[in-house]
Amino acid sequence: MSVKNENMDKKLYRRARARVGFKVHLLVFIAVMVFIWFINLLVMWNVEPKQWFHWWALWPTLGWGLGVLLHGVGVYAGTGMVEREYLRLKRRYGAKEPGDE
Repeated sequence: MSVKNENMDKKLYRRARARVGFKVHLLVFIAVMVFIWFINLLVMWNVEPKQWFHWWALWPTLGWGLGVLLHGVGVYAGTGMVEREYLRLKRRYGAKEPGDE
């Protein structure tokens, strides 16, 4: 079922797609991290002594976690920043485009 029609607000639709994209990203991140940590625990089960560097799953979790965090900030907090900047430029240049003079 397609929701696209002539009356749909394109900006709102893009925002909805971005939020769904973030939620899919977050779910994939969680699923993969559970799998990676499970493997890490299986590998470490027989390793002695259990030192911090045996927790190799920490590095992909931190790296990808930062990516998910920034994706979320961009989707949920970033949209307001773009709209504020757009309104500021519109007030500054009036009805004209910034390149038109």
